[in-house]
Amino acid sequence: MTNVRAARAEVLEALTPPRRMSLDECIEYLGDDELLEVTPESMRIRKRILKAEDRAKIQKRAEKELENQQ
Repeated sequence: MTNVRAARAEVLEALTPPRRMSLDECIEYLGDDELLEVTPESMRIRKRILKAEDRAKIQKRAEKELENQQ
């Protein structure tokens, strides 16, 4: 055993900085399944339905209804 570390162990991953958008830009950026939360300090874009499982169930239900209508 030696006390030498692998070179890749020292590499740190950098996060990209958040986008700074105005209220109008945020509204334009929103998807159909998203909401914009506005507070005096910040604006946050989030999903209407927070749980991924629930979103998948609703998506499947919508697809089935679309198939039944055709």
